[in-house]
Amino acid sequence: MRLTLRGNPTGVCLLGLGLLAGMSAAEAAPKIYNLTDLGGLGSNYAEALAINDNGTIVGAARDTNGNTLATLFDGAGGNFNQSLGTLLGGDSSRANDINNNGLIVGRSDNAAGQRRAVVFGNFVVDLGTFGGPESEAYAVNNSGVIVGEADTTDITNTLDNVPNAARFFANGSAPSNISPLSVTPTSSVAYGLSDNGTAVGDRPVNARAVRFTTSGIPVLTELGGIGNSFSQAFGANANGDIVGETFPGGVIHATLFDSSGGGANIDLSGAAGEFGQFSSSARSINDVGEIVGTAVVSPGGAFDDIRAAYFDTVDDMVYDLNTLVDPNDPDFGTLRLIAARDINNKGQIVGWASVVGQNNFLTAFLLTPVVEAEEEMDMPEPATWLLLGAALVGFASWRRRI
Repeated sequence: MRLTLRGNPTGVCLLGLGLLAGMSAAEAAPKIYNLTDLGGLGSNYAEALAINDNGTIVGAARDTNGNTLATLFDGAGGNFNQSLGTLLGGDSSRANDINNNGLIVGRSDNAAGQRRAVVFGNFVVDLGTFGGPESEAYAVNNSGVIVGEADTTDITNTLDNVPNAARFFANGSAPSNISPLSVTPTSSVAYGLSDNGTAVGDRPVNARAVRFTTSGIPVLTELGGIGNSFSQAFGANANGDIVGETFPGGVIHATLFDSSGGGANIDLSGAAGEFGQFSSSARSINDVGEIVGTAVVSPGGAFDDIRAAYFDTVDDMVYDLNTLVDPNDPDFGTLRLIAARDINNKGQIVGWASVVGQNNFLTAFLLTPVVEAEEEMDMPEPATWLLLGAALVGFASWRRRI
């Protein structure tokens, strides 16, 4: 076949470059990662729950006294992990999130054994409740907005200690209710938060994923599910994307929600995958749109069948993150990644894993992307080089004539 190109020679050059670009796009593949075993606090349990864009990682770990404590992890894997402490008299705590300014939020038991929302720092600050005994802070954004849940007494006086979605304040001043009191039932929880101030969570009484505003008059938007199923939302990004899980047919499906509440939700678990996932849950989405969570590969849901998962919405694929670890990495094959809980805007992923051969030993992990397959380019065919070369020569000749 003879290809004749007429007109502006720039088109020839662009066509040649386009062919090369096309080859790269056609061979797109997921990232490959370096794996870091983050360890814990000297015992057999640790989980990394959040990572900020600076690579600072927080979560929880059990110490040698058997207490589970909020933990600041050594991201280099040197096991220089630090307990973040508890409220006075408390014996357990957990760090759920950290923003890019280093503000860490979570929960701690107090001397009475009550779970309380806290900020960790030089001191552990109790963020209060709505009059009930307990609360917890689940998320903080880069503006310092903190959300979670706080117990109150139900406005109908028929239920005690009802949790409501709450906005907390780092200085310990009284929290504000971000769930409209006009909405019945009143029970609600905010699990995730974006940098634009959108909080997401659920209403446990009727089990529906919801979106909250965090400023002004409280507004609650139900997000629905897949069909008429139960649902929960766990993560949101600055672009308004919301992820979580739905329960069609009683099976958990990772879900990308229609943030408008219009019901055009996407079942991420229905995508193809490297493994035949039976159920799944999406826990975090970054501003690039990368989604991570967990998948179960058999109906029985045995411990050995749980995998940390990466949900690729571009290629409609679900990947077992265990298969994306660089085989040349020193930690390759030493851990089985069980749950991915957070992904930052640099693509770093944290969660927890079991030590191979020791299912009763859970450790925190970090995945750091080392190469993007889309950035690699196979050697073009000779004909492609000839076409590109002719295009460049033609372009140079045309440039000399003007």
